[in-house]
Amino acid sequence: MRHYETESVVIIPDHKEVDRWTLKTILKQVEIPEEEFKRYL
Repeated sequence: MRHYETESVVIIPDHKEVDRWTLKTILKQVEIPEEEFKRYL
């Protein structure tokens, strides 16, 4: 996934389920709000 405003690239583990805190940490590192991430789903 790429965040075009900050030009951040994030790799999300390809697991059936990703732990909530793991996902929150990833989003925080790349400065993507949770709501914006949800739009990609």
